[in-house]
Amino acid sequence: MMSTIIAIWNSGGKGKSSTILNLANLLMSSYTTHKVIYCSKNASTLTIDFRN
Repeated sequence: MMSTIIAIWNSGGKGKSSTILNLANLLMSSYTTHKVIYCSKNASTLTIDFRN
């Protein structure tokens, strides 16, 4: 099993949250048989401010 860590660093207001969300959506649409291990929200309806 391969594991990957992605780090995104910058000051506020630079698009980090939208980058993470876009990457997550790309991965979930590319790997249609994925299994979400843990998400406190509905992973298919996340918005850019996914912290709330």
